[in-house]
Amino acid sequence: MKSNSTHMAMLLLLIWAGMILGISFLATPVKFTAPCLTLSVGVDVGRHVFAVFDKVQWLIIALLVLVSLRYSPSGMIRWLALIVFMQIMQSAWLLPILNQQALDIIAGQKPQVGHFHAIYGVIELCKLLTVLALAWFLLSLEECNS
Repeated sequence: MKSNSTHMAMLLLLIWAGMILGISFLATPVKFTAPCLTLSVGVDVGRHVFAVFDKVQWLIIALLVLVSLRYSPSGMIRWLALIVFMQIMQSAWLLPILNQQALDIIAGQKPQVGHFHAIYGVIELCKLLTVLALAWFLLSLEECNS
């Protein structure tokens, strides 16, 4: 039982890490190098992608919590709490600001000045590293139990 739960958690974490890498660190920056894509269209697409990605990340968190209720090694809850904190920062604080900035750009206005994209990116990188660290932590527990 323990092993199946750990494997499920590791699978979810690695899928999540791949999504963060693919969406936040590959597709999003590359999108803005496309010569035919206007800034307003790129920003609108990004706004929609990150709104959906936010929901998907909360779903993954919920699944991880369910898995951790079944098998909760000491430490996993702390890792999850840190990840949840970062996700709350992005969902409740940064995404609404970035969404408003996107709407301003789409409307042809100049968005509010700030470093919100950079802060989002730093949190995203920290979250990616934490997700990978938790997967590594679970893998090391599995190896110790083998």
